[in-house]
Amino acid sequence: HLKGDKLFVRRQKTGVPVSVKLPAFVVESLNAAKNTNEEYFFWTGGSNPKSAVGNWDRSLRKLFKLAKVVDGHSHRFRDTFA
Repeated sequence: HLKGDKLFVRRQKTGVPVSVKLPAFVVESLNAAKNTNEEYFFWTGGSNPKSAVGNWDRSLRKLFKLAKVVDGHSHRFRDTFA
């Protein structure tokens, strides 16, 4: 969830909460985005989580290919966040 300019998430394996301060333009964009589910920014919560992850993974692979990012993969964002 978003509180002020901080994004709070839980680590998937341990459930430990972590936060990261976001730039103002990112906070504004997230708050302006239409969303039908208050719990998630990019998922309605209506489908199987594994399906949602697969959809994002396929979309990101296409994006990395178009952007000519060598060895682009969704896990790269996890590494950047860490």
